[in-house]
Amino acid sequence: MFILDTNILVNILVKDFNTLGPKEEDILRKVRLIAIEDLIIPSFVLTELLLVIKRVMPKRLKLTKKDSTTLYKNSLEFIYNKITEHVLIENPSRVELKRAIEINQKDPNTELTFIDILIQVMAKERSLDVITLDRKLFQAIKKGP
Repeated sequence: MFILDTNILVNILVKDFNTLGPKEEDILRKVRLIAIEDLIIPSFVLTELLLVIKRVMPKRLKLTKKDSTTLYKNSLEFIYNKITEHVLIENPSRVELKRAIEINQKDPNTELTFIDILIQVMAKERSLDVITLDRKLFQAIKKGP
């Protein structure tokens, strides 16, 4: 089983508005080979995804208002038609949430976001592999919490 990070979903959604690099293309190709039933997306990743699509990507990609609206609508449709129908959407348990807070309290100046820490904890607790383009998160997972 695999847990998807927000940046994977963002890259899936912006491919029509942005040229992806070889690394992104390679990861997305590998994601497409995974059975959809083997994917888990934390509910908070969907919240972060829509925030990034609506607030960050239009500026980063220099999208017109029309393209920004199209991207956001496409994202909602993707979540509605693909993710909610086929992918397991999970919430962190209380234990996982507490563990993530404890890790963050020990190192409040970490470069990882709380969302990254929570993904790391969920993956460890559930023996899941994380698919991410985030080097900091990838290194943290290799190192362990």
